[in-house]
Amino acid sequence: MATEGHWFCVDVRTGNTPRSFTPALAAEILDFVANVWDKVEVLLIHCDVGLSRSPAVAAALSRIYYGDDGPWFELDFPNRLVYEVLVATHSRRQESRAR
Repeated sequence: MATEGHWFCVDVRTGNTPRSFTPALAAEILDFVANVWDKVEVLLIHCDVGLSRSPAVAAALSRIYYGDDGPWFELDFPNRLVYEVLVATHSRRQESRAR
């Protein structure tokens, strides 16, 4: 992971297996987004190809911050593993904070 200014990079090049996108990686993304959310007007999300992981992160953030991920699943093909791990990690954090 590297951050410079508002840049964030996480390397997930181990394939599409349950270990390729972990709750720890999701937490890194969620922390970065939380730290810059009020400082940026546009959040650009991209992966090597930009076909499934990027839309998955965008869909999850849309669900988390706006309560709706519908357009992402209508127009793109978000990676379900990435999406579900991000949303679940966020939910677990919310539950922990509520205790």
